[in-house]
Amino acid sequence: MGVQPLLVGSEPEVPFVPFVAGLLLWALVKLGAKALVSHFNPRFYEELKQDFRKRHDLYFGVLTGIVFNVASVTACGAAVVTTAAESDISGLVRPLNTAEQMCWGVRAIIYTQELPHFAPFPEIVIHHISSLVAVLSILKFNVPRRQIYLLWATLLSEFLNSARFLLKMHGKFTPRVSWWVSLGMAFTIAAFRMTGVFVAMLWVLQGGLGGLALVINVGSMAIYMVYMLTVVKRELERAKLLVLDMTRPAAFVGMCILFHLVFFPPFCTSRHCLEYLPAAQTLGKNLP
Repeated sequence: MGVQPLLVGSEPEVPFVPFVAGLLLWALVKLGAKALVSHFNPRFYEELKQDFRKRHDLYFGVLTGIVFNVASVTACGAAVVTTAAESDISGLVRPLNTAEQMCWGVRAIIYTQELPHFAPFPEIVIHHISSLVAVLSILKFNVPRRQIYLLWATLLSEFLNSARFLLKMHGKFTPRVSWWVSLGMAFTIAAFRMTGVFVAMLWVLQGGLGGLALVINVGSMAIYMVYMLTVVKRELERAKLLVLDMTRPAAFVGMCILFHLVFFPPFCTSRHCLEYLPAAQTLGKNLP
């Protein structure tokens, strides 16, 4: 008796099991985080409870989100590797493999469960809701999926952003730490997220999309790239590595990085770097 061919349905497999399991795990991780903080730092925990909405919920939402972002980066990275380009074309319906189901499930959990925690920040709420709409649209209209896996897998800067928030909450965000976090944010965004967007654009162009769907996909990624450039610019300005003069072209203070990384050991403070900032600014202003 011959082997029966695998029949692919008219709709992709929705990752209900990872999603439901993740909802339970989110609650357990959050409860565990609360128990640890209240046990080892009860005074700080009582301070959080004084502002339940903007401090307590936000703090534990970020803390829980870090755990799930680890799972997200791992699962979505695996989804990029295990999804064949030949089968990831527009209009082709195929079941999700295990890595893809985990990737979709974890991202859906993050977008839905973070909404109550980030309610005081309308821009984050809008971002998460629009992301959920995009996720549902990709599954519904069978759009190529590898590019969204790549964008999710390159969200390494989110860990630094979360660390910045937690350090501020604990009063440990010193100028030296701020300098390194800003530099790390700029590097991870430029090296991973912006590179990921560029590669994802190429995949979209090769994925068989056309017409309005192609315009929407490429246009949204172009907007995302511009946003990433804006964030990199802001982080470099925070670290005093980018000096902008609205009356002159932008001057990138590369001398600051050079002196800091070459002539000083890694454990020195950013003060050494900033000592060369006036000279670097003068050099930038004298450029044609």
